[in-house]
Amino acid sequence: MSRINGLQRQWRRIAILLLVVIAGLWSGVPPAVRAQGGEVRIAIRPIAGATETSPLPDPLTAPLIPSDLAGADLRDLVENLYIGLFRYDAVAGAVVPVLAKEWTVSADGLAWTFTLRDDISWVGPADASGAIAALRPVAAQDIVAALRRACHPVRGASAGPARFSVQGCYLATQLNPLFVTEDQVAGLVEAEAPDERTLVLRLAFPASYLPALLTDPAFRPIPREFVNFTPAWPSMATSGPYALAGHTPGESLTLVRNPFWPDPLAGNVERITLTFSHNPAAAFAAGEADFVRLEPPAAPPPADVLTGRGDRVLLLGFSTERAFVNSTGVRQALSWALDRTALFAGDPAVVPVVTVTHPLANDGPDETAGAGFAPEAARAVLAAAGYPNCANVPEVIALAVPPGREPLAAAIIGAWESVLGCSPALFQVLTVRPDPLTAIGRDLIDEEYNDRVHLWLAEWTPDYPDAQGGAADAFHCRVGYFYSGIPCSPVDALIDWASTTTLDDDARADAYNRIEARLFGPGGTFPVIPLAAIVEARGVAAGLTGAAEGSSVGSYGPAWWAGWTRR
Repeated sequence: MSRINGLQRQWRRIAILLLVVIAGLWSGVPPAVRAQGGEVRIAIRPIAGATETSPLPDPLTAPLIPSDLAGADLRDLVENLYIGLFRYDAVAGAVVPVLAKEWTVSADGLAWTFTLRDDISWVGPADASGAIAALRPVAAQDIVAALRRACHPVRGASAGPARFSVQGCYLATQLNPLFVTEDQVAGLVEAEAPDERTLVLRLAFPASYLPALLTDPAFRPIPREFVNFTPAWPSMATSGPYALAGHTPGESLTLVRNPFWPDPLAGNVERITLTFSHNPAAAFAAGEADFVRLEPPAAPPPADVLTGRGDRVLLLGFSTERAFVNSTGVRQALSWALDRTALFAGDPAVVPVVTVTHPLANDGPDETAGAGFAPEAARAVLAAAGYPNCANVPEVIALAVPPGREPLAAAIIGAWESVLGCSPALFQVLTVRPDPLTAIGRDLIDEEYNDRVHLWLAEWTPDYPDAQGGAADAFHCRVGYFYSGIPCSPVDALIDWASTTTLDDDARADAYNRIEARLFGPGGTFPVIPLAAIVEARGVAAGLTGAAEGSSVGSYGPAWWAGWTRR
C-alpha cells in the first residue's frame, strides 16, 4: 500500500520557490556574517563516560555517528544534524516523513520499500570561514551503511533495540567480535539499496509502527564514505537543518543553519552554540545558557523552568504466580484504592497517572482511558474476590522498592489500610536496588521456589515515540518486557492486531486507547498499577519560543531547533 505525504510535497514546492528567491542572499556568504535571526546558547551534558577534556568524539578527526550519541541532550543534537526517514514532531504529537517520500508494504507486512527524496544533501564546512558547502545527496546506501554499523557486534554496541526490527540485525550482533567481518554483517542484515533513491527493509516481524522505529538514531543515514574511510570526505558532514561550523575541543560546538536545507523552517535561530557542561542547571542559573534539560525538580521550579509529564512511568507491579495478587479483583482493588493525587501531593518531580503510555506519543491514548480513585468499587471487588477487609490473605505480602521510595511504600500501605481495611502487618517492605527490581519484573516464573516478591516498584521508559512502545510493548502476555504471568486474553489479541495491521492514524489511536482501557480501565486486568510519570524539566530563557512546545503535558521527544524563534 502506497502512502504519500501530499502536504510535504506542497511544502517542498514552497521551499524551492523560496530558495530561488533568496539564493543570491545566501550564496557565498559565511553563515556567521549572514545570520539575521536569533542565536541560542545550549548547555548539554557530555557523552556517557566522557572526560572534561573529551566530552564528545572530536568531529574534526572522527565523524559523529548518530547511534553513538545517547541521552536526551545528545539526542537533540542528532535530531538537528542528521535527518532520518522519519522524525517525531513533538508539536503535532506525530511521526512525520522527512527523507522518505513514499513507501509500500508487502502483503505479509515484512517488506517495506521506500522511495527517498533527492533534495536533501550532505553538507560540511567548505573552508576556515565556516561557510557550508553541499557534498552530495543523501542516498539509500547511506541508510544501509548506518544499519550495518548499528548491527555490528563491536561498532553497534550502543545502538538501541529498534534496530532489531530489521531481519538479521540481532543475529549480526551475536557474531564473534574477534573474527567478525563486514561481509558477514552485510550478509545477515536485510537492508538493501537497489539504487540511490530506493531502500528495501525486510523485517523480523510485522510492525505497523515501523515509521516510529525509524526515528531512532540507528536508522539515521551516515555517509558510506565513513565506512570506507574515504580520506577526502569531511568528517564534519551532516544532513539536517543545522550544520557543524566549528568545534572547540573539550568545550563547545558551533552550529549554523544549513543553507541547502530544502524545507521551510518555522523558527529564526541561525546560530547555536553547544557548550559541554556537567552542571547545565548552574550554567542556566548563571545566565550562560538559553536552554538546558534539567533533572526532575526537588522543589517548585522558578518561572523560567518549565515542567510536565515525561515518558518514564513509575509502576507498582505484580508477580501473579503469588497468592492474593493472582486475582484480577485484588489487583483492581489495590489500584482503585489509591488516590494518586494525595499520594504525590507536594512532589514536583512526578505527575500522577492512571495510564502508562504518554498521550503525546504517536497515536497515543487518551489519559481518561484509565480508572482512578474509586474506593467503593475497590471494596466491592476485593470482597467479591474472597478477601473482604483483606481477610483470608494466606501469607505476608512482600513489597520491594528502590532506595528512597520507602515513604511511598508506607503511604501506599496506609491507603490500603484506610480504604480496604488491610492491616499493615500483612505487608513486608524490602529495599532493593533498581536493577534487580527491574529484573524481578521481567524474570520468568520459578514455579518451584516462587522467588519473585508479590509486589515491586519499577520504572518503564518506552524505546520509541509511538503508542506501541508504551503499555503494548511492556505488558503483552507473551512478548511483553514485564512478565505479568496473566494468561493471554482479548487485550493481547488487540495488541497483536494493532501492531501488525496497517491502519490510518485515527484507527491506530482508537486501538491503543482500547488497549490502555482494557489494561487499566474499569474491568482492566491490571498487570501493573500505573502510579506516576517522572517530570521532565526544561530551562528556557526569556524571548526563546518554540523550545517549550508541549510543556503543559511534558517535554516529550527530542527538541527541534528549527522551530525555535529568538526575539
